[in-house]
Amino acid sequence: MDDRRLHPDNDAPPDADPHRRAEPFGDEASPARAALQEGTAIHAAPPVGEEIHMPDPTLIPIINAIGLTVALVGVTSSMVLLVAGMAVFLITLVLWIRDTRREIASLPAGHDH
Repeated sequence: MDDRRLHPDNDAPPDADPHRRAEPFGDEASPARAALQEGTAIHAAPPVGEEIHMPDPTLIPIINAIGLTVALVGVTSSMVLLVAGMAVFLITLVLWIRDTRREIASLPAGHDH
């Protein structure tokens, strides 16, 4: 006798598979599914000729975090670590804000982001 016939799900139609995953976008006619099938983007790209602004690479955020960490360790262990960590933190904070303001000022007029 054929062992496949003993399993109750073998006679069920393929759509009745209880282990089948649900469709991630709901019904077949959803806008998201249509956009994915057409290959179009759901979010509009910037107009042609407009650049996407990316900040310059910098180590300032990492050094800032290290300074804050040293300051927090200094709270519980040593006044020297506290003062040194706070000095590094405040200096890098000022540098970071200055660089960010300079980058924002250099963006073309009418740039929203």
